[in-house]
Amino acid sequence: MKKFLVALMAVLMIMPSFASNNAQAANSNGIDQHQITEYTYEDIKELKPYVSVKNGKFKFDSSQAKKDGFDKELVKMQKEHLSGMNKEIKNGKLKAQNNLEIVTVDSDSKVEVEQANPDLPVIEPNSPDDNVVASAVPYAKASSCLGKNTSVKYHWWGYSRYMDSCRAEKFAYDMAVVGAGAGGAGTAAALWFPPAGVAAGVMGMHATIMSVRASANNHGYGIIVEITYAQFFNIDPQ
Repeated sequence: MKKFLVALMAVLMIMPSFASNNAQAANSNGIDQHQITEYTYEDIKELKPYVSVKNGKFKFDSSQAKKDGFDKELVKMQKEHLSGMNKEIKNGKLKAQNNLEIVTVDSDSKVEVEQANPDLPVIEPNSPDDNVVASAVPYAKASSCLGKNTSVKYHWWGYSRYMDSCRAEKFAYDMAVVGAGAGGAGTAAALWFPPAGVAAGVMGMHATIMSVRASANNHGYGIIVEITYAQFFNIDPQ
């Protein structure tokens, strides 16, 4: 009887983990491409009316957002994210536009061609150039690599980038290595989403599922990876 109770307790202990793994597997197969976390894209998007640009910098009416019932922690994270963006603007690395789009500025103080679309979850690059890649990614573009590449784009809600089919495969492999316990989430984040910041935390916690989703959504034309300041990620096919 004692052995039976021990065995029963063991089964009950592993059942929640098994269910969780099955849910993640279902999500990675396209049933639900949105990660289940405390905050969703919709939660973040609803803060957009409280975000504005004044004198070239982001303004966030956090007091009104809290009065209107938004979660205090989410409001805090939004405020901190925009504060970080304003530091980059002050340092001359970014430029905020009145429509909330953000453009990066090169070393010669020239605005780059590609601009960030502030809407979620769909992100459309304004440049048709397939060959814009982050210099930190040492992966040469081959003729068999299909899809777009972009450097990391900044948004009022987080970060995004396009990866062609070859880089999507490499990204999936790197995430699998991190997820297998080899560590290196910070290094991977710096490689794929410089500056690493929140991406390191997301990759450290969700590397395995990110690997699965990157592979599942790479239909031969690459993927779009989005990471929010609330540590929510989404991966869609191009």
